Amino acid sequence: MSTTPDALPAEAPAPRLCHLIKISTFDGYGFNLHAEKSRPGQFIGKVDSGSPAELAGMLEGDRIVEVNGVNIASESHKQVVERIRAVPNETRLLVVDSATDAWYTEHKLVPRSTQDNVRYIRTPTTGDDSDDVVDGGVQPQANGHHAASETATEEQQPSASLPSAKSLIRLRGTAGERENRSAVSSERVGKANSPESNREQRQSAACTPCLDDSGFAREDDATSEYWDNFGIVEESLPGLSLETSVTTQPEEPIITGRRVVSLAHFVNAVRSLDDHSCPKLTGRFALVKERRVGLWSELTFTCSECQEIRNLTTDPVTEPTSLTDKANVGVNDAAVWAFMSIGSGHSQFEEEMAVMEISAMSKGAFLRREESLGKCWKTVLFDQMIKAGKEEKKKLAEEAGAFCEDGIPPYITVIVYGGWSHRSHGHRYSANSGVAVIIGERTKKLLYLGVRNKLCSTCEHYSRTGKGKKDHVCYKNWNQSSGAMESDIIVEGFQRSVEMHGVEYRTFIGDGDSSVLHQILTKVEYGRFVKKRECANHVVKCYTTRLYGIAKETKGSSAFLSGPRIKRLKNGARKAIKHYANILRDVQGTAQKQRAQKADLTRQLAGDLINGPKHVFGCHDSCKDYFCDGTKGDNIYDGMPKVLQMKIVTAANIIAEKADRLVTDDTSNLAEAVMALVAKLSGGKQINRCQKGSYEHRCYGAGLSFQLGPQWHCTTSKAVTCKSPAAVLKRYASKKTAQKANKESLRRKLFEENGHQQHKRKESTVNDSMIHYGPNCQQPDMPPEQYAEKERAVLASLQVNEKQQMEIEKATRGQADNPTWHFERNMRLTASNFYAVCRRREWTPCDTLVKTLLYKKNFTSAALEHGRQQERVALRLYEQEMETAVQPCGLFVYPEYGFLAASPDGLIASDGIVEVKCPFTSKDMEPSEAAKKYNQRSQVHEPPKLSCSHNYFYQVQGQLHITKRSFCHFVVCTSKGIHYNADVVKRGTLTASLRLMKPAGRHEPAQPVHELLPSSGKEEKKRTTSVRCFLPATV
Repeated sequence: MSTTPDALPAEAPAPRLCHLIKISTFDGYGFNLHAEKSRPGQFIGKVDSGSPAELAGMLEGDRIVEVNGVNIASESHKQVVERIRAVPNETRLLVVDSATDAWYTEHKLVPRSTQDNVRYIRTPTTGDDSDDVVDGGVQPQANGHHAASETATEEQQPSASLPSAKSLIRLRGTAGERENRSAVSSERVGKANSPESNREQRQSAACTPCLDDSGFAREDDATSEYWDNFGIVEESLPGLSLETSVTTQPEEPIITGRRVVSLAHFVNAVRSLDDHSCPKLTGRFALVKERRVGLWSELTFTCSECQEIRNLTTDPVTEPTSLTDKANVGVNDAAVWAFMSIGSGHSQFEEEMAVMEISAMSKGAFLRREESLGKCWKTVLFDQMIKAGKEEKKKLAEEAGAFCEDGIPPYITVIVYGGWSHRSHGHRYSANSGVAVIIGERTKKLLYLGVRNKLCSTCEHYSRTGKGKKDHVCYKNWNQSSGAMESDIIVEGFQRSVEMHGVEYRTFIGDGDSSVLHQILTKVEYGRFVKKRECANHVVKCYTTRLYGIAKETKGSSAFLSGPRIKRLKNGARKAIKHYANILRDVQGTAQKQRAQKADLTRQLAGDLINGPKHVFGCHDSCKDYFCDGTKGDNIYDGMPKVLQMKIVTAANIIAEKADRLVTDDTSNLAEAVMALVAKLSGGKQINRCQKGSYEHRCYGAGLSFQLGPQWHCTTSKAVTCKSPAAVLKRYASKKTAQKANKESLRRKLFEENGHQQHKRKESTVNDSMIHYGPNCQQPDMPPEQYAEKERAVLASLQVNEKQQMEIEKATRGQADNPTWHFERNMRLTASNFYAVCRRREWTPCDTLVKTLLYKKNFTSAALEHGRQQERVALRLYEQEMETAVQPCGLFVYPEYGFLAASPDGLIASDGIVEVKCPFTSKDMEPSEAAKKYNQRSQVHEPPKLSCSHNYFYQVQGQLHITKRSFCHFVVCTSKGIHYNADVVKRGTLTASLRLMKPAGRHEPAQPVHELLPSSGKEEKKRTTSVRCFLPATV
C-alpha cells in the first residue's frame, strides 16, 4: 500500500463528488442544509425531486466534507453557505453517506476529493453529451475541466464561469507530486516549446497563480513571469487539483472568550499530542473545531499530513455523568452545586458567566443537573438522619433510661417546626410548597425533613393545553391547603420514628400556630402519650402582637399602652419564664418531688405573668423581689380606662394559661436555624422555585448544611463520589469551621464577663433621609405674592366671633382627652408658647421655633404622665381648701386674633382662672418649697411669688387676655399637698413688657399654619424662612 495520504485500502468506500449546476427548469439547487447538535458537521436535508441536487446524486442524510475543494470541518453553517454561493450557478460538494462516514471515522481518515475512488456526478445540462457519472479519481478543475480530459476542447467543457477575482485559488497536487515539485522546478525542463505553446501556457498561467515555497498562491501579476522563467510546459505539470477559498469576509476564530480548565488534566492531554507517528516529518496537529458542553469543551485536532484525529477535553469528567452511579462531579455539576448552595439559579449563573466571557449551559441543562444533585443530596441527608437517630437512641435515650412502659422502644424529646416557600406569617397562607423538620433535643440534629408540593409545572402545562402527559418526574404530592402542610409532615415523621430510629417522640417542642398536637393525638399510634411544650419565644411574641393590637384598636390607649411599655411587658414575661426555668433545672430529689416542685413553680409563674401589667403600670403590690424593688414609676394602673385595663389583663391571662408548658423555657431556635438555611438556598423566598423540584432539592441542601455545618460540602461530595474532595474545598471548609468556632468562643467569653446585655440598637437614619426623598422632601420657598395670599386666607379661616368662641370652648372640654381640642389647638398659637415667641430676639432665626410649634411629636414621658394624673388631685385639693368649685373648660380662641388660643385648667368665680403645675422633679418636696422655684432669682428665700420673667407668667398672662378674665390662682402641687399664691396674678402687667420687646412696626401673626411653610416635612433640617413669629402689639 502506498504511504501517500491518497492511497487507500481497496475496501474503502467511495465518496461522491456532486457537481451541481443550475438549470432553467428549476429555481436553485433544490436541497436543504442543516446541522445537528448530537453530531458535528453539515448535513443534507430534504432533496427536491427533479432538482440539480437530485440529478447530481445527492441523498438526504449525506454529510458534506468539502465545498469547492475546501474541507469545511471547522466551519460554521453560515460559512458553508457562503462557500456554496461563491461560484455563480454551480458548486461542487464532496459528500458521504452514513455508512461511508462511519468507515472513515473508524479508520481515522478524512475523505478528500483527490482520492482515486471518488465518484464524480454532474447535473446534466441541455446539449451536454458527456457522461454524468465518472469513477476513478475524476477531479473537476476550477475552470470546469475533468482531470481525465485536460485536452478536451473548450466547447466540450461545462459552461461554468471562473471564480471571481475575490476568490483566492490554491493549487494542490497529490502527496507524491508535492514531493517531486522542488525537483521539477530545479531541473528547469529544457524541452523546447513552440511559440504557440508558450503563448497558450502563458495565457493559462495568467488565470492560475503559481505556488510559493509554502504551497500557497502568489500574486496574479507575477504568475506569467514565474512560468516564463522556469520554462514549465503544461505536459510537464503534475495532475493538480484546484481549490477555491472564499475570502468575502474574515472567518471567525475557532476559539473565543474564556474557558474553565482543569489545568493538570489539560496539560497532560496536550502533551499526549507529541506521541504521534506521522509518515511525514512535517505533520503537525492543528485545532480544527471546539465542541462546548456547558463549562467544559472538547477540542478536535487533526494532523496536517496523515489526517489523524485527536480529541482533548478541558475537564477530566465528561458529560453526561450519572451521579447516582458514584461518578466524579464534573465542572458543570460543581457549578450548579455552588450556585444552588448560595441561593442562586440559572439566571444568576448565566449573567455571571457572560460577564466573565465564559459560555454557560442552557437552562434545561442547569435544571437537569439540579435535579440530579437534589437526588444525591436527599440520599446523603437520609443517611445522616439515620446516623443521628442512632446517636440519639443509643448514647442519649438509653443512657438516660428513658424507656416506654413496656421497656422498648426508648422515647426522646424533639423540636418541630414548619415553613413555607414564601413569606406568609400572619397573612396569605397560599404557598405552593412547604417544609417541616423534626430535630432531636439532645443531639441537636435533624431526625426528619419533609417537603410538600402543590404544583408541578409540567402537569399544569399539559392539563392547560389538553395534551397527553409525557413521562416526567412529578414532584406534586399535596392537594390540600397550604396551612395543613406542616402538621402532615410532622405527623408523618412521628409515624416513621420507630421505623427510622427505633424511638418514640413522647414530647415535642413547638409553637401554637398549627394543629400539630391534635393531628398527632388522632393519627399517631402512640399519640395518647405525646405531650407538648411551648416555644417561649413564640408565646411571648404572640403576647406582644396582642398588646400592639389592643393599642391600635382601643381609643385613648396611646397615653398608657405605648411602645416602651409594651416592650417592658414583653421583657417582663420573658424574664419571669427564664427565672422559674433556672430554678426548675436545679431541683434535685425523687421524680415525685420534682413533679411537685414543678407544679408549684408553674403556679408562681402564672401569677407573675398575670401581675406583669400591674408592675409595668406602677402597681407593685404583688411584685416579687426578683422582679422589681417597688420604686419604679408612679401608679397609673387604677387611672387607666377600664376597657383598656380589661383587654390587657385578658392578654396576660392567655399567656398565663400556658405556664405549665412554659416553665421549662424551651425554644425552637434550632428549627428556626434550619428555616433560615432553607431561605438562603431558595434565594430568600424572593424567587418562585416551586414549579418543579427546585425548592425540594434546596431544602435537602439546607438540611445537610444544618446537619454537617461548614463541612457539608466536603462530606456530601465524598459520599457522592467516594473520593476525597479537592484541597481547595477542604481549605475553605476548614476556614469556615475555624471562624464559627472563634465566633462562638468570643460570644461565650463576653457572656461570662458581662452577662446578658441587650444590644444597643443602631440609630435609624430614616429621619435624615426623609428631607431628601419622599412626600416630605425639602422644597423651595413659595413666591412672596402666593405666600401673602395664603397667609390672608388662613388668618381669615381662623377668625371667630364671640358666639363661635363659646361653641369651640364647649366642644373642646376635656382638653387632652378630647380629639376636637387637639384639632383646634394645633392650628393656633397657645398661651403655653407665648414665652418662646415673645423672648425671641429679632435676629434669631425662627424656623426651628416654627417647626417645633407646628410639628409637635406625640411622646409620653414620666413627667408628663405624672402631671396629667396629679392635676386632677390638685384641683380637688384646691376646691377643698378654697371651698369653691372649679368649672372645667375647653379651648378659648381670641376673637380679635383668631390664631391665638388658651386652655386654662379651670374657671373660678366669675372672673378668674386657675392654673395647676405638678413638677415631677419636686414631687417629694413641700409645696411651698417647690413654689419658690418660680420666684425671681434674687427672691429665692422670700415667700413664693411667680416671677414676671418666668415662662409660666407669660402663659398665665396670655390666658387672662384671651379669656378676658381678671385674675389667676397659680397652684403648685406635690405629693405632700398644694400651694397657691396669696397674691393672685392679675391681667395687664404683660402689655408693657411686650411693647418694650417688640420691634417697631412689626405687627405680624405669631404662627401661620402648616400650609404657609415652604416645606411641611417634619424632619426638614434647619433653614432660613420668611415666617415671622411675633405677638400682636395690642395684646
